[in-house]
Amino acid sequence: MDGGFAAAKMFAFLEREGLEYVVAMGKNKGLERRAARLMGTARRLSRETGQTEHLYSETRYAAGTWDQRRRVIIKAEVVRHPGRKPKDNRRFVVTNRKHSSRHLYEAIYCARGDIENPIKSCIMAWKSTAPAAVASSPINCAAC
Repeated sequence: MDGGFAAAKMFAFLEREGLEYVVAMGKNKGLERRAARLMGTARRLSRETGQTEHLYSETRYAAGTWDQRRRVIIKAEVVRHPGRKPKDNRRFVVTNRKHSSRHLYEAIYCARGDIENPIKSCIMAWKSTAPAAVASSPINCAAC
């Protein structure tokens, strides 16, 4: 789930129902501090290799509105594109699943994009049609 769902009530519901979750979490100062050392290591590796580098770790964290600490996966990445300056990319994902940090992020969390992207493409294609057609006809998209 995207970061908009990282709310105390949502976690309480998921946990009460015994459901597993992997939810994006927005950046904040506390999480940034926890990611600082890992980010420094990613920068060093990226300088040494000249490639995009990403590292994973985890911490226990509780936002101010949460009633308990939860497992947060940290992705520290330095993205390199030819002709551009390297760019830091920190991401945080809250989960109650038991897999490794890397597996949770790459195989489970990122997989949601494989589902969301065709839906977004379909919606964008639908919205780009003439307003009158949108108002009077059902969605017609090959990706749907």
